[in-house]
Amino acid sequence: MAQMASVVRKNTRTIRRWCQLGFVKGARCSRGGHWKVRIVLGKKDLQLIDERAKDIGGGKEKWASEFAHRVLEKAFDAARPPSNFERKKGIRPWSEWTMRYMVRKNGPLETTYPLTGEKITILPLKKAWERVAALEWAESVGAGHTLAPMVEKIKNLGYMPVPQECLEYKMNPQVQFALDHAGHKTLFMGFYGAARNTLQATGKCSVSAVCRKLGVSRATAYRHDAAGAVKLARREFVGVPVVDSVDADEVDD
Repeated sequence: MAQMASVVRKNTRTIRRWCQLGFVKGARCSRGGHWKVRIVLGKKDLQLIDERAKDIGGGKEKWASEFAHRVLEKAFDAARPPSNFERKKGIRPWSEWTMRYMVRKNGPLETTYPLTGEKITILPLKKAWERVAALEWAESVGAGHTLAPMVEKIKNLGYMPVPQECLEYKMNPQVQFALDHAGHKTLFMGFYGAARNTLQATGKCSVSAVCRKLGVSRATAYRHDAAGAVKLARREFVGVPVVDSVDADEVDD
């Protein structure tokens, strides 16, 4: 259990509970109540070990190292609770191996896109939202382009890949100013820019319209003063009267 716990980065009691629930493949309990996990390596696994050992130079030591590494991989794959199994915040041990987790924990990550070899920077969600908010405002003053169509995909990925050259070339001063200040009241800036863009496009705007544009829930919007951002955009938009009362669709909240 201690070895399995170190592989999946969980407590030994958690692994034992998973074994009892049948979530660990190959788990067996002895008559004395001790749990062990049997890892089976087939012909395909041995072939994979041979190929990996040859790629790094061959030899008995390299083969033994790859053998041990393959055992750990099989052990990690063996401990998988169902995707709908949740306890408190949910149990997903493999999430710590994902790009989403690494970027959230360590911040922006520089890497290479495997298909083209292009250098890219992986931004965590917080930094991604700062760029979305800044460019939403920048578009409303005619200095940039909105990222609203990409918001849903960014949220699903849990990060935002950006070509390295996009972070290096000199930007429009207004866009750069927005990026430099997007960390302060990030969502408010995004709501404000979205409201300005919506007013310029249709002549009217509400909190619901802003939420639809940015893919944000109404509860989150009101927590970050989206109503204030919409009201401020209305005051600054020429030809739209100031309305201090909320819209009819906002009253439903």
